[in-house]
Amino acid sequence: MRYTRLVAIVLLAAYLPACATYSVMPDPASTLKAPQTQLQQVRVTLRSGEQFNLRSPRVEGDSLRGTWPNSLVRSVALADVATVQVKRTSMAKTVGLVLASVAVAWGVLLTVAVFSGN
Repeated sequence: MRYTRLVAIVLLAAYLPACATYSVMPDPASTLKAPQTQLQQVRVTLRSGEQFNLRSPRVEGDSLRGTWPNSLVRSVALADVATVQVKRTSMAKTVGLVLASVAVAWGVLLTVAVFSGN
């Protein structure tokens, strides 16, 4: 039974990164220029509709710079950027996932108990 609990905990922990949502950064130019801003990754949407993730984003002059997931440096003009989104943990999604997981686990346990009693 301990092995089953361990597997359940590991699987639940694997779903926790899914409990996040992207929110639009209102003024990326001034926010990313600030020296205290240390964002690890943002999602950039260009006016052309292209989307990509940028690691260690920063504003240098009139450009948004950072690295792609493959560690290549990418620079794009701020005028071409439609939105910059930041990934944040969503408490509502996290609580919902935990409650749904508990409900499913109880349902499975009750089903097993009912059918194993015969």
